[in-house]
Amino acid sequence: MKNTLSKLFLIVLTVLTILLILSTFFPGAATMPGRTEGVNPLVKFLHLDNFYNSFINIGLWGIITVLLIVSVFTGAVKTTSQKIIHIVLALIFIVIVYEKTVNNRFYLKLAEGETIQFADYTPGKSHQDSLTINLKKFEINRHPGSRMPRAFISHLVMNESDTVHLAVNDPLSFRHYRFYQNAYDRKFTFNVRVDQQEFSASLPDTFNINSSSLILKNFDHQTRKFVLIFNNTKHRITPGKTVDIEGHQITINPKGAKFISIIEVAEVKGVGILLILSLVYLLFLYIAFRKGDRK
Repeated sequence: MKNTLSKLFLIVLTVLTILLILSTFFPGAATMPGRTEGVNPLVKFLHLDNFYNSFINIGLWGIITVLLIVSVFTGAVKTTSQKIIHIVLALIFIVIVYEKTVNNRFYLKLAEGETIQFADYTPGKSHQDSLTINLKKFEINRHPGSRMPRAFISHLVMNESDTVHLAVNDPLSFRHYRFYQNAYDRKFTFNVRVDQQEFSASLPDTFNINSSSLILKNFDHQTRKFVLIFNNTKHRITPGKTVDIEGHQITINPKGAKFISIIEVAEVKGVGILLILSLVYLLFLYIAFRKGDRK
């Protein structure tokens, strides 16, 4: 029985390790916005682009936990200290799986100069989560002499007073939340002039002009023209050129671009319990080794 449990444990652990290693080579499903390339069917089937939150990852950890508990109650583990080590390790896995399945993960998108209220995005929308976040500036540091990015940094102003820097591998903490720099995007803005009215727009965008609707749909890079839909009729407009559409003088001028920081937010409830269980695990691991030394 002991040999069977050991073999099963090693097989499951090996499969889990291989999948964890492979998952690091695939970008996350929500890592870069606007990703349009197709996902390999095998990658999708194994959830390698989102493995940490997949049922496969949780299931494999669950099997390992069950094997640890079974080994204790079937007599495969003999000494008391080793039994406690197995049970505590199983409890640690249970807490981790619970934390992964219950704690929320979501994304914040902030354009440069934009301010949001963090509580509006949290599941409970509690006043305790009240925190204003302003993206003062988004910075891309590149390797010297190269276009290759070295670091993405969000310069954030919290509650209109504290300026903090959020970077990859340098997360921020707020209550039981952790903020991680995940990715970035770029938002191009335009000035749309309709007769005497001016509008600030991005792509896509919609305006109501008296009783008419105007949709700035996209920019056709092949023809170098904006695609605009006015009262359900498609038009193509050259940037900076004024055109007459159904009696309206319309001009579209590029204004510039703003970076958008994409921040991943994760709840981390259960850290205290994991710390206590880890200390208990280390204590009995030490006791087991001391007993082994005496023998």
